[in-house]
Amino acid sequence: MKKRSLITSSILTCTLLVTPILATADKFKLYRVPKGKTAKLIIFQNPTVHSRTVKKLPANTRWIIRLSGIKRYSRRNTWFQVSWNGKKGWMRKNILIFDAKATNMAVKNPKCLRNKTRSKACEGSI
Repeated sequence: MKKRSLITSSILTCTLLVTPILATADKFKLYRVPKGKTAKLIIFQNPTVHSRTVKKLPANTRWIIRLSGIKRYSRRNTWFQVSWNGKKGWMRKNILIFDAKATNMAVKNPKCLRNKTRSKACEGSI
């Protein structure tokens, strides 16, 4: 009987330790734009090219945080709600590339998400 309760408590403890990490990883994903891509790097206020421009991004931009919003207007037109350096808006999905290394780094060190507190360790490891 003691063995069973020990195994149950061990499984419960492991589950409780791993759950916050998984929950944090599911909250956000980080993206970047392809190297050399300079055209259409715009964050729009709404998910349409006819809306107001929030921010024009420089080439080789990284640390673009995908928020929860997704809008699909057609097979070719899917938009992600994003945030970059405090600016929130919408970008086309086909412009963005998922950045697994940056996402993992941000899960380990949430300060990497903030431009002002992002250390050289966060930038250098990617």
